[in-house]
Amino acid sequence: MSSSYYIGTFKDNIINRPIEITGITQNCIEDILEYCGISVYEDFNYFNSDRNLLFYKTTKENRDIIPNPFIDDDFYKEEIGYNEFPVVCNGNSYHMSKVDITLPNYKNFRKTKLTMELVDNVLKDYSGWINNRDEHFFNEINKIYKIITMWIENNELIYWWRYI
Repeated sequence: MSSSYYIGTFKDNIINRPIEITGITQNCIEDILEYCGISVYEDFNYFNSDRNLLFYKTTKENRDIIPNPFIDDDFYKEEIGYNEFPVVCNGNSYHMSKVDITLPNYKNFRKTKLTMELVDNVLKDYSGWINNRDEHFFNEINKIYKIITMWIENNELIYWWRYI
């Protein structure tokens, strides 16, 4: 089973709805971004988890009903469901599970117009591209790349969450 990835932006008290992609698509996008001077692991807020939450909300609950070891007796961590995006803080406290937020520093980014030939060259050794190479898959990669490029050009905080 392939991992799912959620890629999105956040600012202040708003966490925007992510794009959900498969591991194969993620690997292609990651390699293309690397070609363009962006490291998913260093330039974005990357989080890899199958047990922990990238974002969580802290709400007051009855600890006898819902025990949780993470937070004191008055609060507990609860996952922000996909249907709750975009999340706007409204009485609950929303948090990112990373201690240090990676601030935007996209000075090494080289915007590139994707073509099938360029993608073939960048991903020539990746079987996920070779086995799925067609116009539809290329268009999906190109669409996601354009969205991420727009976020980078707007100097937005980007999260990249691997959810196994």
